[in-house]
Amino acid sequence: MDTAERWDAFQAVDGEVVGADGVVGRLFQNNCYQVIRREYASGPFGPYVHLTLRNRDGSARHDWRDFQRIKNELVGLEAEGVEIYPAESRLVDTANHYHLWVFPSYRLPIGLEVREVNDGGDGISQRPH
Repeated sequence: MDTAERWDAFQAVDGEVVGADGVVGRLFQNNCYQVIRREYASGPFGPYVHLTLRNRDGSARHDWRDFQRIKNELVGLEAEGVEIYPAESRLVDTANHYHLWVFPSYRLPIGLEVREVNDGGDGISQRPH
């Protein structure tokens, strides 16, 4: 989905989703995505949130800007998240689901340090935010 298209606010869906590890998650959805949000009180970097994302149409579409927006809306603007490309021995690829691990208060020691956003000026082909 191009984020310039309609984007409804996420709504909590009644019920709970229990993960393989026994952690209970809440299901949220909007017109584009379904997201399971599981909170963990502790991990190697402190508390974190595991987001399992799925396109409502079941497609394998993977849009970084959409995932950034989901992270912002369901965890927070200043939370940092990662998507892992795992060792083959830990690979999970079952239903066009994507996974983000988000740290509400831990700043990852990798990544770029300064915000730089281009909305397509200077002849660069970039869709607007």
